[in-house]
Amino acid sequence: MVTVLVVGASGEVGRCVVQSLTHRGARVRVLVHSTPFDGAESVRGDLADPASLASALAGCDGACFITPHHEHEAQLGFNFVDACEAAKLRRLVFVSSFHPCTWLPLQAVLDGIVGVIGPHYRPKFQVERRVRSSPLSPVVLGPSNFYQNDELALPEILAGSYPNPMGKRRLNRVDVRDIGDGAARSLVDDDVASGAYPIVGPDNWTGAAVAQVWSEALGRPVTYGGDDVERWRSTVGARMQPARRADDFARTYRIIQRFGAPATTRTIAKTTALLGRPPRDFRTYCAELAARTR
Repeated sequence: MVTVLVVGASGEVGRCVVQSLTHRGARVRVLVHSTPFDGAESVRGDLADPASLASALAGCDGACFITPHHEHEAQLGFNFVDACEAAKLRRLVFVSSFHPCTWLPLQAVLDGIVGVIGPHYRPKFQVERRVRSSPLSPVVLGPSNFYQNDELALPEILAGSYPNPMGKRRLNRVDVRDIGDGAARSLVDDDVASGAYPIVGPDNWTGAAVAQVWSEALGRPVTYGGDDVERWRSTVGARMQPARRADDFARTYRIIQRFGAPATTRTIAKTTALLGRPPRDFRTYCAELAARTR
């Protein structure tokens, strides 16, 4: 039985990683500050405390981590990679963000360009490059925009307006459960090769197109609320914790409006190969969520 440590299990992605690992028969540990995690073995630790990480990783075969929205995000990520290497894990999985991936020397150039456009991505890309250079058979996952981001905006959607300011350029979206499945398969199945993998959905979207899908799912009109990021920041964004997370989302929406973030046939095929099945469809997700709200 494979033993895996999951860091960031209290978040959307981390919870899905734990669920998928458990479903696949892995023994799951979760790094926690204080509150025990329901459904997995909880071990106390802190990314700023290397000694606690060494203790948490003892006896583990692999680890999956998501860096937090934190002013020292990069250093916390480096601390964890160092601890994993000291523990001589079989595999390390890092959940990064959706962006072009290539061989490492050119990757630094690409990340620098993206970092100029969106400086809040720089720490995550720094950690990603550190992971990709690790000897621990690393896997980096690059997920696109989450379907589940809509759940925080559900009050507005049910009232007839889709508030997330996605703009008019094409944006790929993905189900968080697919990220969990991709991470779990990378940790449990030996046939997944080391490398960087996109995790994307089967379609690209605009704000108006997403609103139309919600109209169909709910059986009543839902209109796109427009591109005003500050209005989103004062409503949906105000519900996000910590506030730093909402700031990052607002910056990302401005980038999406300007450049878009579509998936290609190739990236969709790579996601399908990693999952061993097609990625989940957004229309199906909306229909499921609409049924739950009833």
